[in-house]
Amino acid sequence: MGPLLDMPPPTFAQGVNSKTFKPPPINSFLSVPDVYDWHSRHSKNHPFFVYFDEATNENKHLLWGDVVLAIHRIANSISTSLATRKDAVPKPLVGLYSSSDTLTYILALVGILRAGFPIFLISNRLPHVALHHLIVKSGVSHILTNQDDKELNERLQRACDDSAVDVTVSHIPPWATLFAEANLGSTALPELNPWTHKMVHTALWQPCQDSIINPGYGERDICGQILSTPSIPMAGASGVMQALFTASSGLVISGLQPASPPSLPNPHNVWKSMITTGSTYSFILQPFLSLWSQDPDKVQTLAKLEGVMFGGGPLPKLVGDKLAESGVNLFTLFGSSEGGLLNAVFPVTGKMGMNWEWFSFYSVVHPGFREEPGEHTVELILKVPFSAIYHGASINTSPMHKPTRANGEFDDVPAFFTGDLLEPHPTLPGFWRYVCRVADQESIGPGPKINVVALARVLMMDPLIAGAVVLRLPVDDSVAFGAIIEPIKAYADLSSIEKINSYRESVWPTFERYNDIAPDAGKLTREVRGSELRYLNGYAGPGAGKYYVSCQHVNVVVGFVSSLPPQFLPLPPIVRQHESSFQRRQHEVAHTLNAIEYSFS
Repeated sequence: MGPLLDMPPPTFAQGVNSKTFKPPPINSFLSVPDVYDWHSRHSKNHPFFVYFDEATNENKHLLWGDVVLAIHRIANSISTSLATRKDAVPKPLVGLYSSSDTLTYILALVGILRAGFPIFLISNRLPHVALHHLIVKSGVSHILTNQDDKELNERLQRACDDSAVDVTVSHIPPWATLFAEANLGSTALPELNPWTHKMVHTALWQPCQDSIINPGYGERDICGQILSTPSIPMAGASGVMQALFTASSGLVISGLQPASPPSLPNPHNVWKSMITTGSTYSFILQPFLSLWSQDPDKVQTLAKLEGVMFGGGPLPKLVGDKLAESGVNLFTLFGSSEGGLLNAVFPVTGKMGMNWEWFSFYSVVHPGFREEPGEHTVELILKVPFSAIYHGASINTSPMHKPTRANGEFDDVPAFFTGDLLEPHPTLPGFWRYVCRVADQESIGPGPKINVVALARVLMMDPLIAGAVVLRLPVDDSVAFGAIIEPIKAYADLSSIEKINSYRESVWPTFERYNDIAPDAGKLTREVRGSELRYLNGYAGPGAGKYYVSCQHVNVVVGFVSSLPPQFLPLPPIVRQHESSFQRRQHEVAHTLNAIEYSFS
């Protein structure tokens, strides 16, 4: 039996000069729980997590020795709950369905692995219908959740209220129990994406490896650096990344104070956590970063950090350019549930400056590209590696990186077509920019395709707009582009023409900025076609990344009925404030959107 993964020799071992962190052996038989146990013996006094304690008004550091002890307590709790099935073949699949704080979520994730069970991360944003679908399709046997979230547990109970569902449920042990002895000084139904040991180990050692373009990027030693992450949803690749990078590099995670029930992240407490914990890097939800970009003092503070990463969808170019011009070191994280993190992290190239949108692939990723006819973009393809003969030919794809599944063939080998459109850098070979999803583009007849999601995000830069969607609208015998926006709660009452006009005046400067960016075919005029308040229900119908909206009621305030189709109208994804792309795709089917319709005259 050989090592779990034959990684190339690390370019630079993380933490070699640290007095508290001892790097684990990279080419070994160690699983992820084994690496954690390694640190409980060799790095027990190295910080794992830091938070600001409101009661004592000081930072509290949780050390590796204390953290691994808490992980073992969770593992023992799970093993007890599954005592009658621990020897089953195959092992029972354990789902983690939790709204816990960042630290507790990481402990639960690794605790399930330490107990010896495969893990299934389930978004806590899923409605009970989608949750039921995942439970049945995945064959999950046991679900670990947090007891303090009443809504979460009610949703879980509804999803399991079916004779076809045979699962047991247990709760993450309370915080006081875990650290009792520690010194605390898409709209479609979601897909299953099982990660193999090889995928996990590829991600585990990523901070120690090269990028394709910069063979020395591993020279950036992040041991002891503090990464602020409290705004990032944990049920996905971003959460797994935090659990793995700490183990291979000695990186320290900072977040909100662990509590039961957990504090919900918002722009204020996330900023306070980042500052008080002395974070040197920040991984921020994109809408929070967009909001902070409007405060010159916050921008100046961000410019002092070693680096700023963002999640929850692409950062609007206007925002990113403004931050980069002010000296903020932005760099992109690009990946997916199917492929994991695909680009180089913590690059050594220094500040990307105005090239902040561009990234290079991680050295073990060998991507393929499908050209879009008549476009300057390509669709990213991830090849599935084979160690055998396929269709009579010898396969020579990446021996280390593989996606979770294949949905087609590319270059005569199985491959996963990501649906992500990338654009090559015009002067820097090997650098790419994420443009949009294939399904995010709309066109008028034979004209050019327009990235309607990117345009919607321009509208979302207005603090008075809570949600936005740019779409095609029928106008007489042709079609044109229009937009639907959702006012923030302070403007929710639009029951009169005067109130509508007042709100329109307040947000129109944002539409003018939109028109400065939009192509001619996508520009919006000030005229309101139908000046009415619409009540629209999001419907999780078919179509990649699309929303199907049913017009349930129309309250006409000026006596004009819009020419929108009366039944089902396909719309691009609704872009909402403080919501990641993953959360947006899994948004509640029954969500009601109060919208004002803007369209061409």
